[in-house]
Amino acid sequence: MEFRYGNTDPERSRSQTKWCALFCKAIEHRPFRNLVIEIRPAEQADIPGMAAIRAQEWETEIYWVSRIGAYLRAEQSPQQAGLSRSVFVAVDEPTVVGFVAGHQTRRFGCDGELQWINVARERRSHGIARQLIVRMAEWFVAEGLSRICVDVEPNNSAARDLYGRFGAERLNDYWMVWDDALRVISSAK
Repeated sequence: MEFRYGNTDPERSRSQTKWCALFCKAIEHRPFRNLVIEIRPAEQADIPGMAAIRAQEWETEIYWVSRIGAYLRAEQSPQQAGLSRSVFVAVDEPTVVGFVAGHQTRRFGCDGELQWINVARERRSHGIARQLIVRMAEWFVAEGLSRICVDVEPNNSAARDLYGRFGAERLNDYWMVWDDALRVISSAK
């Protein structure tokens, strides 16, 4: 009795070999170097990377370099914002692949506001937004800010779904709210 391992059909074997070669090449050249993304406070040097990510959705990098820089320096503030603010970046050394920003506010009776959260398009669906939201929530809690609001377009179902998974509820057509930032952290576990 003879045992053969693998496929004995030569045509199918060539097809499988081609597929394997393409798959292996794709894995070899994937843009994700690290499996662990570092979440850390943003630095001045991170602004161009954050601007590039933000410009994927709206405006230009030049616009966002200026706007994000002014926000970090507390030279530009959203309506009813306090001076207490923080920005965190997700880094796959040496590249910024996402960021989140938030500040103290009085808008809509909230204590804090999630200003921006963005993840590079090619890095979405890998849990980076989750890590950023949790880190921002930890900052809000450490600052004693509990009720957190976020501005979100009515037709942005991806953002609404993301915030909803962490317990945010509709405040009005353009805003969602977390009544307790601690629940954001506990819902991520």
